[in-house]
Amino acid sequence: MQIEKGIQQSEREHVAALYWQGFGEKLGRMLGPQERAVAYIACALNSDHIFCARTAAGSIAGIAGYQTPKGGLLRGNPKYLVDHYGRIGAVWRRIMFSLLKSPFGTGGFVIDGIVVAREYRGNGIGTDLIEALAREANRQGYDMLRLEVVDDNFRAKALYERRGFRKSGGASIGILRHIFGFRRTITMERRLR
Repeated sequence: MQIEKGIQQSEREHVAALYWQGFGEKLGRMLGPQERAVAYIACALNSDHIFCARTAAGSIAGIAGYQTPKGGLLRGNPKYLVDHYGRIGAVWRRIMFSLLKSPFGTGGFVIDGIVVAREYRGNGIGTDLIEALAREANRQGYDMLRLEVVDDNFRAKALYERRGFRKSGGASIGILRHIFGFRRTITMERRLR
């Protein structure tokens, strides 16, 4: 596998489908149905904030996004929501997402989602993507990686712990659990220096 920053314009829909594979269960009520969600995600992807793992044949086997004060994996342009969900649909989605605030605010280097395609899991791709993010954070002058993970995502938590992340907090999402399908998130951090 080769890890590269950014994606080609022609890969946006494939990457969006992969993102949906990893997060569609949690985002389904907000962004579904799948076809509309994938179209929205493909439009909103920020290639400057994504790494991809490529097979020898050039296929994308996994992706990892990150967020800094300069932006994140998905661009927050309200126009994209309006284009895909209409004005009313865009308004209530923006409100719901604003209620699901990250404890990190707009500071720091935050892992903004890692997804490995099902057929490639168990081959160290998640580890390679995390290390690419660590190098990028270091290159940009950050001394810590941060992330949030759903508390019952045991496989992801175990991967993060193996890569040096430690739990630093957690939060209940309260009534939003009925929309997003999970109850709590765990905050994890890894020092880089």
